[in-house]
Amino acid sequence: MGTLIVLVVYLLATVGAAGMLLRTRRVPRWELVIPAASVAVLGYTLYRNVVPYPTGAAFWLPVTAGAWIAVALAAVLLSPALVRRIGRRLTEEEGLA
Repeated sequence: MGTLIVLVVYLLATVGAAGMLLRTRRVPRWELVIPAASVAVLGYTLYRNVVPYPTGAAFWLPVTAGAWIAVALAAVLLSPALVRRIGRRLTEEEGLA
């Protein structure tokens, strides 16, 4: 279950980093090939962890991972002010502002 959640987190972080690279315009466009390749590899790895769908006791692992991801997504969507504050603080701490 933890592996599936970590794969989704890595996937979302990679997509977010690629979006940040696009917005800053300090990085040449061709360097977006690396995040794109990472998304492809992470997507394939995630796919192979779920297909063929587990049976027996492992049947509930993807369901549980999906439930935790849904809870985290709901928390982010229901508290946009908190998300902005965290983003602003991270940007300041990393010297990106």
